Formats: sequence, C-alpha cells, structure tokens
Amino acid sequence: SVYFISDRNGNYDFYQKNIDGTGLKRITDSPASEMEFSLSPDGTHVLYTSGDMSAADIYIMKTDGTGIKRITDNHSRETFLSWSPNGKTISFVSDIDGDLEVYTIPME
Repeated sequence: SVYFISDRNGNYDFYQKNIDGTGLKRITDSPASEMEFSLSPDGTHVLYTSGDMSAADIYIMKTDGTGIKRITDNHSRETFLSWSPNGKTISFVSDIDGDLEVYTIPME
C-alpha cells in the first residue's frame, strides 16, 4: 500500500491506495488537518499530526484507520515524527517550552 496526505476533499486527510493506484481509501476524516505521518517499523501503525500550523497534536492509529489514540494534548505544534528502529519509542520536535526541542515518548 501507499499512504499519503491530500486535500482532495477540501481538508488535509490521510489516504491509502494500492501501489497500482487502485483502491483509494480515505483513512481520516476530521475537521482538523492531518499534516504529516510516520509508519511504524512493522507497518501496522501510523503516527500523524492533526491540527493547524500553530498547534498540532500527535495521534496513533492502525494503518486501516481503526484504534485512533491521541498521544499529545497541548497548545503547541508537534512535527518531525519518527519511530525508533524497534518501534518502542517515538521522537518529535515541539515548541511546547517556547522553543523547538526534540522529545521522546515510550510506546509500550
């Protein structure tokens, strides 16, 4: 599968389609914009940001769009999502303390 973000419906959402271009499926449908994502090393989950350019939180879900869980909940912008190679930790950049810094969260 190919995963991508598009505003084809007037809002940035997360989509999936087959490598040959068939089977387009909209995975998220929220009023906020999904702006970036990172697939887990085992391909079963995806981290993504949802919000706007001034404040965006991190969510996780299964790649089929189920099991959505909010990871961060604040008034800052999280960006540059990344998984550790073993999938047990995520890292991201946030301005929660007033300047950009790298943070990590265990995923176990």
